[in-house]
Amino acid sequence: MRGPTPSLGQRPFARQRVVKLGFMIAQKLVSMLLNEATVRLPPRSSRWVGVFRGAEPGQQIARSTGLTDKTQALALIRRWEADSIRK
Repeated sequence: MRGPTPSLGQRPFARQRVVKLGFMIAQKLVSMLLNEATVRLPPRSSRWVGVFRGAEPGQQIARSTGLTDKTQALALIRRWEADSIRK
């Protein structure tokens, strides 16, 4: 039979893992909240236009997706934004 489980304070490596995991979750949340990609349907058009942030701070890029489905257009714009930021 084992004794009581030590708390996180008594296991420094476990605490470091918890802190690191918390930091990774926080980074993902910030990334999701700062996602500025959006799509709009111009008047008299059937094709969605997307606006996303570019590599430079404050830069916005508007491009036609050529798609008629809003969900697919938004997914494409988010992919373009991720590619733009990685460069």
